[in-house]
Amino acid sequence: MHGRFGVGPNTVAQQARTTAYNRFLNSVNCTWAAYRLFDPTLDTRYNGTFNSVTYATTAGTVSLANDKPNPIAQTLTFAVNDTTWIARPWNNPATTVTERGVDIPGGTKKYSVINPNEYFGLGYISGTNAIVDNLAGGAPLFWKFFQPGITYGDGYSTFNDPLFRSAEVYLMAAEAIVKGGTGAVLGTADVYYNKVLDRALGTANAGKSPLRALNPEKVDDPVTNVVSYRATPANISIDMILDESARELLGEGNQRWADLKRTGTLLTRAAKYNPWIGYGLSGAPLVAAKHYLRPIPQGMLDNSNPRIDQNPGY
Repeated sequence: MHGRFGVGPNTVAQQARTTAYNRFLNSVNCTWAAYRLFDPTLDTRYNGTFNSVTYATTAGTVSLANDKPNPIAQTLTFAVNDTTWIARPWNNPATTVTERGVDIPGGTKKYSVINPNEYFGLGYISGTNAIVDNLAGGAPLFWKFFQPGITYGDGYSTFNDPLFRSAEVYLMAAEAIVKGGTGAVLGTADVYYNKVLDRALGTANAGKSPLRALNPEKVDDPVTNVVSYRATPANISIDMILDESARELLGEGNQRWADLKRTGTLLTRAAKYNPWIGYGLSGAPLVAAKHYLRPIPQGMLDNSNPRIDQNPGY
């Protein structure tokens, strides 16, 4: 898993294919909402999950003369370990041009500074005329499974593979209580939820109220538009538990689909928080009721006796 989650450092200036950042194949990417569900200031899981700074792994120069739409007559020289790129967290964007890199007219930093609304690429000037920025990067790297020193090209790490963790049990208990379960040893659903949260906040911040974006899916929402994700008996809900599950278990296995299926939230949450699904093809969402069931492989259908039917919609 260390190599399958994006976004990798390959597009960042002065990154050679070395063991420093492993091999990122980027078959799975986060969404804007994934970053904005965290409080980057209080919640230790943000920096434990995402890496927001990269350093040069090879010495060399970067020319900005061919950048579009703003060519800059400047060449930057990097030594190994120089900062090359910083992704600002959603709650602390660069608000003045002087805080930006020199690839932005008026910027002063030798390295690229990416604001949250610029994650996942720079887009197009017009039509197929793509923006070119030889200092730019993408979004914070998914860092959760990083293991230093793995030979580039090695698809394996030596870390344990997380299959089931106690935090998930606490969140399952919270969900069961919200759905009407009784007799829980620790009491109400919010107690189980906050056990997970307080571990993530650490001893110094336990009991505090971390703030996430009120509308995580809206990348240009004002940074002041926030809501606490500490649970109380009055506010605890299935959606709140699913948010906490996302923060705690992001990228660990494939149980997320099962969670959304079980809670009946697959269609609403997928379309709301995943822009690739929500917009889909020409505005048609790429999620439907049939996705509450998986397709049965054709080979199993062919070999069944008596013959079984394919699930509806496939």
